[in-house]
Amino acid sequence: MKEEALKYLQAGFSIIPLGSITKNSSGSKNIEYPIPWKEYQQRKATSDEIKTWKYNNIGIVTGRVSNLLVLDVDQYKPNFDKSLIQSFKLPITPVQQTASGGKQYFFKYPVDIDIYNAVCIGHNASGIDIRGEGGMVIVPPTKTPYGAYTWLIDPFTTPVANLPPILLEMLKKEHSSENKEKKSIVELSSLAEGEGRDNALTSFCGTLAHSLSPDRWSTEIPPAMKAINDTYKPPLPMKDLERIYKSITEKELKGRTSIPLSTKLISLSELMNKEFPEVNFAIEPFFERGTLNMLSAPPNTWKSWLLFYFAVKTAKGDKIFDNFKTEKSKILIVNEEDPARLIQDRFRILGVKKENLDIYLHIMEGMKINQQTVDLLLKEIKEKKIDVLIFDSLRAIHDANENDSQEMQKVMDFMKQFVRVGITIIFTHHNRKKTIGDKGDNAELSRGSTAINAAIAGHLSLEEEKREGVTFLVMRHLKSKAGPKHDPVEIEIVNDEEDKIEFVYKGQFKENENRARQAKELIYTILSQDTNTLKSIKDFKKLKVASESNIREGLAMLKKDKLIKHITRKKAEEDKLIPVSKGKANELLYRLVKKDEFDELVDELSTGQNY
Repeated sequence: MKEEALKYLQAGFSIIPLGSITKNSSGSKNIEYPIPWKEYQQRKATSDEIKTWKYNNIGIVTGRVSNLLVLDVDQYKPNFDKSLIQSFKLPITPVQQTASGGKQYFFKYPVDIDIYNAVCIGHNASGIDIRGEGGMVIVPPTKTPYGAYTWLIDPFTTPVANLPPILLEMLKKEHSSENKEKKSIVELSSLAEGEGRDNALTSFCGTLAHSLSPDRWSTEIPPAMKAINDTYKPPLPMKDLERIYKSITEKELKGRTSIPLSTKLISLSELMNKEFPEVNFAIEPFFERGTLNMLSAPPNTWKSWLLFYFAVKTAKGDKIFDNFKTEKSKILIVNEEDPARLIQDRFRILGVKKENLDIYLHIMEGMKINQQTVDLLLKEIKEKKIDVLIFDSLRAIHDANENDSQEMQKVMDFMKQFVRVGITIIFTHHNRKKTIGDKGDNAELSRGSTAINAAIAGHLSLEEEKREGVTFLVMRHLKSKAGPKHDPVEIEIVNDEEDKIEFVYKGQFKENENRARQAKELIYTILSQDTNTLKSIKDFKKLKVASESNIREGLAMLKKDKLIKHITRKKAEEDKLIPVSKGKANELLYRLVKKDEFDELVDELSTGQNY
């Protein structure tokens, strides 16, 4: 995306980065702006600036800064004036098709007149708009949930043409001061003459905030408020304008995201006499229907694979691992991390063919969790009768600071809007790598603020283990608001000759055996780091490898694998070897086996010497 932005800069355009682009229920476009872009209406960004920006999509600022005026033609609208566009006799110039199916024609900005954005030039239903000073157009390779922007004639191989004379004359006439009725700015803004400054500006700010999407507030409302304020004698101080703007926009934003509070009180006795239906699970006993849930693991630990497997089984109503019941459901997956080809490959490797499963996907569309996205998804959920909504991953669908509880609480509140209408939410999230010193099923291993763990009703975590060339997943049930947590289980990952992957349930995970294996790995690592020094069991205890019983079991595993050798302290002193600590003469010390010692070790094993 950065390379494309630099190409536009080289072509002479002022570039800005864009976030996700969606439409609300009324069809209005909602654009996220990662940076304030007013200054780029006056100057072009440098190549260094462009390289530092984060992009979902790209926009070009219109007007003098880019020497660009864009004719926006919505030929799909019912009252589109085809004869008017034909009368312009448009020359060959760069043209793009918009995501909505319209066309945008790029022309050089006229030298002798200022032309601003205008809607429906010619007459009120022409379907022909202008993007000039203060405007912006979205350009390829932008993709939206409702379509993509594509060049029909690109500006890299075709020069931008001058405005056709007929169109230029029309614009000059429409922008002429003689053609406009003289009105004060107070009248133009629908404010009554003589109204109190504070009340008038509060009312005006509220009207604008209610009519605009939040991403446009900071760039459009303050300048308009200042223009009106400048007509007052004397004007309000700037700090009062800032106070009004902050108060109104906070109130408007709260009104858009809050849920009306219930006014019906209920007594404790009424609550205790109320009969509730039995707990209903999407995946039993892990994820209750209509709740917010998390599947977490360290990076590259099968999260997406297992999530797709869950989706397939749940869409069919089959048991997970042939052991855990699911309720047949319709699934919607929002995946912002992987391209479509990779997702297709994973489903194929999981054994999915061209089946008619009720699984729908949004794939790498730049979707971020905000009110517009929630509204869009809720509409789709209603149309497709979706039961389960999956986000892969949490990190990919927001720009909040995950360590900031207030920011993450807002993200969780957006997700809870789905839960309130009965949708089951499952999202993937990263854990930090678990070290051997970490004990038990620690839910705090998941990254980010505690607001994430506090919001969820169910939590599964994954850990990968390699045992003699076989890969296992340890799945822990870390949280359940619906009932008791299930014991940890282990899953073998089987990759057959046909390049298909299966998840095979191996039963309850035995924690003690795992701790002994962990002790084995850490002992081997410690001995590998210092091959000249011998260590005793008490040395390993001082290093906090594990409990003594697990250390002994770990040593036994290493001895069985012919990886270590032991010797008494007395023998070590006679051979002038270096023990770490002092102790009794018959205490055993351990070191790694050298390559030429395997035969000797086999002989020792046959004597049955104990630890």
